[in-house]
Amino acid sequence: MVRLPLALPTTTTFLSMSSNFEKLAIEIQDTILENLAGDQASLYQCLFVTRTTRRIAERILYRHVTLPATRKCLMSFANHIEASPLNKYVKRLTIVCPYYMHTTRKTCWHLRRVLRQLPRLEHFELVDEEGCDREADWLDRINFLRELTVPLRRFSWGRLVRLDSRGRVSQFLNNTPSIEHLEITKMEPSSKLELADDSLPRLKFLSSSSTLATELAVTRNIECLDTFGLNLDTNQEEDPRAECVLKALSLHDTRAFPQYIDCLPNLRCLHLHSADRDILERDFITAFNSRKIQHIRAWFTCEDEESVVVELFEAVPSLRIVELEVLDEVANVNVKTFERWERGGTCSVGKRSYAQGEEWHSGWEMEDRVDA
Repeated sequence: MVRLPLALPTTTTFLSMSSNFEKLAIEIQDTILENLAGDQASLYQCLFVTRTTRRIAERILYRHVTLPATRKCLMSFANHIEASPLNKYVKRLTIVCPYYMHTTRKTCWHLRRVLRQLPRLEHFELVDEEGCDREADWLDRINFLRELTVPLRRFSWGRLVRLDSRGRVSQFLNNTPSIEHLEITKMEPSSKLELADDSLPRLKFLSSSSTLATELAVTRNIECLDTFGLNLDTNQEEDPRAECVLKALSLHDTRAFPQYIDCLPNLRCLHLHSADRDILERDFITAFNSRKIQHIRAWFTCEDEESVVVELFEAVPSLRIVELEVLDEVANVNVKTFERWERGGTCSVGKRSYAQGEEWHSGWEMEDRVDA
């Protein structure tokens, strides 16, 4: 991942000390450098070892580019990739809007220049720094999205969807059928997206407000959903569009979960952002058993979570794994610590790393992803 302006410490890697490294097969060199993907300093040093390591390191460094939404930075990056072949490596672009300034018309013009030059882009992400809901600026008024003509797989709009931007975001989504992963988490009440009935045919993951989540959960083949709450109506069962294929649900409003379990016939994995002993009540246990829930991940607010886990395993025969998210004040914001309990009493503690913007859902098959 590249963050500009680039400021990397001087680091001596084992590559520069090994005269035999360049004799290894390219596939082996590639595997070794991939293991350095989280270490920008070492990858930067690899640019100066051999031509092969330079090419591999460039591919890894430019795979995810993060840029602040400033005129100077966007202009500099646009000029940089115009004069080099590095643009072909960029698969993910994150634009971060600084909280202390508004974007200008010239900033948007240079953003459009950048987007035109990324032929292999798969994921575009726009976020506001510090999560602030700023006033509308040029990013809301100018349709820079029309420069995204590549078949994106992931689209993340991390700022408030306003009346100013609603039409442009809706038009982009209607015209981009390749999107499989969509994040639109903040919307003004009057800014409901205007989506065509046949839009987003490949959508598999959605992170959004309750209104959009409810609409798309029963009209698209969404398998993973992250939302505050759902407004599903159990009376819609006769509606052929209401055959919800949802397999994994991340829910912020835990209390209402048992009310719409009948609308989720394929649910197997559940993430509860806030849970206590209430999930042992009859309504919850009945809901878990009716869908044969296999995997529960939770942030518990009670102190006796260990006894809750034991009782969950006893009450829900289908349950195989319970993961408890643990508060770790030392860990990086993109690293989460979990206590992982398996049926039979096995317990282990591990950390899971996430790239910026990567979500909880990124691996419900996480048996192999927890490192003790």
